[in-house]
Amino acid sequence: MSVLGIGLGMMQGHQNERRNYRNERNLANQQYGNQRMLNQQGHDLQMDMWNKTNYGAQVGHMKDAGLNPALMYGSAGQGGTTGSQGGGSASKGSSQMNKGVDPNAMLLKAQIEGIKAKANSDNASAEASRGYQADESGSRTNVNKQGVIESIARTSNINEDSKLKAQKKLESISQEELNNTKQGLEQLKLDKGLTGNALIDGFKTLGLDPIGNEEDMYIARGMVALWLGKDYVKMLTGAGRKFKQM
Repeated sequence: MSVLGIGLGMMQGHQNERRNYRNERNLANQQYGNQRMLNQQGHDLQMDMWNKTNYGAQVGHMKDAGLNPALMYGSAGQGGTTGSQGGGSASKGSSQMNKGVDPNAMLLKAQIEGIKAKANSDNASAEASRGYQADESGSRTNVNKQGVIESIARTSNINEDSKLKAQKKLESISQEELNNTKQGLEQLKLDKGLTGNALIDGFKTLGLDPIGNEEDMYIARGMVALWLGKDYVKMLTGAGRKFKQM
């Protein structure tokens, strides 16, 4: 992401420089044209002033005033003047170059988004470990029982009638009991103290009898497969057979 952002930033920077150069050139041409018009205006103003102050104009003014124009020549009258009128100076506008996308800002944004995504993932994992999962609307939905029901169907060759009975019995178990049993078995697994006997004892706390009741064994196998893995399903099944033989 950082390399791509830097590359895009360099390309955009180069394009912005070329665009800015074209804009500056156009502005310079406009300034040149405007200055020429202002110079012509200044020339016209000074020419007008010269015509209005030249000898011919002075003679006309003397006559209009009822004076003898000869008086002007007797006092060595001055010829026309141009004055100091000018056309002014045309200024050139400035072109602001687009700075484009800062690659450092792109990298920082990507890092922030990554941190947010990881935080959301960690929160979802924590919720799932407590028996909850966020649905599409963002609300928390209990998934333990539905997950066990699906796991029963996958791990057991069970008919529809037995599946419905297992589901009904599963519904009678509270969510808190399911969570506690799940966490207890997972902790035993981490501590490497999980045995077949421990599995059976754990399910007995839920009111299940994996040894004497076939439907309870289906439920227990579904839970073990979902929570611990298929290897522990074999451990549970082996422990059940051992107890039956005894």
